[in-house]
Amino acid sequence: MSDTQSPPKKETKRKAPPSNAQLPFLVEFAITAARLTVLFAGVLTISLALLARADPWTAAFRGGSAFIVTGLFAWMAVTLVGNGALEAAKVEIEKDAGEAPPESTMEKEA
Repeated sequence: MSDTQSPPKKETKRKAPPSNAQLPFLVEFAITAARLTVLFAGVLTISLALLARADPWTAAFRGGSAFIVTGLFAWMAVTLVGNGALEAAKVEIEKDAGEAPPESTMEKEA
């Protein structure tokens, strides 16, 4: 081996061109419903706390807590819906390719 040889070139990954693919309606609906639910829960909590003559800081704390807790539940629900949509799309693609559909990963995890 001589010192004049250059090191091998590393392969660079090609970036896929951006597509105009849209999310399925169910996933978009779940995201929208989750956002509206989180917003409604937080505003309702703050409003009811203020109507009950709580201190503004207490109302803000209660509203913030409602935003966080409801947001975590909404995030979990949207994740489940999104994973289900991905599983369905994966099975659909494999059916079109003529391969046998594998077991659902959601059933394996449960």
